[in-house]
Amino acid sequence: MQTAHQAGRGRTTLLGLALAGAIALTGCGPVDLVPADSTDASALRHREVGATAHDETIGRSATINAVVTNFPVPTGFEAADGAPSPDVFVVVDLSVVAGDVYPSVVQPSNFLLRSAAGDVVEPVTTIDTALTDATLWPLGEITSGHTQRGWVAYPVTWDTVVGAELVMTRPDNITDENGDKLPAEQFVVPLGLE
Repeated sequence: MQTAHQAGRGRTTLLGLALAGAIALTGCGPVDLVPADSTDASALRHREVGATAHDETIGRSATINAVVTNFPVPTGFEAADGAPSPDVFVVVDLSVVAGDVYPSVVQPSNFLLRSAAGDVVEPVTTIDTALTDATLWPLGEITSGHTQRGWVAYPVTWDTVVGAELVMTRPDNITDENGDKLPAEQFVVPLGLE
């Protein structure tokens, strides 16, 4: 017999697979990661996506509205200790519903970018000023029961984002009504950039 949680996981997987086939893109050609000459809207390569990840257990969802694959590295940006200097930023426009089933906070760090080869990149908030200057409003912290739309930036050294995925994570610090911790879980949505 399946638990409600197991059934929800199956629905999430099926929904993710269905959405992967329904992704709509603007633009054409390869998705090579070559930085733009500037952060002007006309220089940035916007691609519409329209795919959603759902965590039905806590009522959280994230819709990928669009992706910019050529955001240039801002002057003065320093990579984290031990991380290679990025060639470009992949910037993802998300609409996030924090959910109100259990108290929790959603942060940009709850969203990872994973390449087709399995390399994982965590987002950075140190270029939020550069995003704002380019009128790409950064995603902030979202508390239970609230929604927000904003951009999340990923420093990458990859050659392409073909086959890349957005990974929405549920940390293991969310507790249910009995005070028991919910298990950590990942919800994957393909960016659909081919």
